[in-house]
Amino acid sequence: MAPTGLEEAVTIKVTKRTRERLERIARRNETADELMNRLIDEHEKRKEEELECVRETWEDIHE
Repeated sequence: MAPTGLEEAVTIKVTKRTRERLERIARRNETADELMNRLIDEHEKRKEEELECVRETWEDIHE
């Protein structure tokens, strides 16, 4: 999601290598803000799935 008039844009310094890596995984016409939010969302979802797996294993062990 690109910044709206209500959100202030900021500058984030990254190395050229990091920028190039981000460009390789970005979707067509995806802004840097959209890309970073997508990556954060995917990370949070994966962590939640891992936590749920641990909970299920814990429950199975302690039945």
